[in-house]
Amino acid sequence: MTVILAFIIAFAFFVQGVLGFGAGLIAIPLLSLLLPVQDAVTLLVVFQFLMGFLIFITYKDASWPHIKKLVIPTCIGLFLGFILLKYVHGDVIRTFLVVYVTIHLLRTYSSIDPFKILIERGGAVFAGAAGGLLQGSIGGGGPPFVLYFKDHTPSAISMRASVIAVFFFMNIPRLGAAFWTGMMTSEILWMSVIALPGFISAMVLGQYLHDKVPQKLFMYGVDAILIMAVLSLGY
Repeated sequence: MTVILAFIIAFAFFVQGVLGFGAGLIAIPLLSLLLPVQDAVTLLVVFQFLMGFLIFITYKDASWPHIKKLVIPTCIGLFLGFILLKYVHGDVIRTFLVVYVTIHLLRTYSSIDPFKILIERGGAVFAGAAGGLLQGSIGGGGPPFVLYFKDHTPSAISMRASVIAVFFFMNIPRLGAAFWTGMMTSEILWMSVIALPGFISAMVLGQYLHDKVPQKLFMYGVDAILIMAVLSLGY
């Protein structure tokens, strides 16, 4: 099973390298088919933390004034999300995950986009709280932050750098809390070690192929996998 988990992580971060987002959205539903949701989120936080070191390359492009506005609501959401992950029954988290992925698919293939509507009205407060809550509970807080920075940064480069910065700072306390509460077990650490070479290779390959892969067609394939994962989780 460890080999399959390593392959899922490599695939998720390959997609992240190609598209610039989506590792948590892809990995958690697939990992949750093999592990309890809490273990899947804890395993993924190791690699989300490592990916955050890209900040030392991109920090000059980040929109720090807008990042500062997100700090307090994001911390509150992150704390609530971790409480959910730690103390709420796994079946409830799985249901939350199914709803989250379903919303992503609706946003992609229809005009229904509750995140966009709420972020337009709630600004940094809602974006930070929602992103922190989702990141803390299911490891997939990207959409609220992406939508917020899309409207408040001057370029795609600045948006990407700002998202990387927010995720880096969020994943530091997440990783610390995982160790402190005992959720980060020796078994999960061993899985992380096994998956590390694939993670590094996938990130490098994904970055190399970023401009060479038809991203729209590639995303169709990713969403097809997500649909199958959601159906399996719901079942």
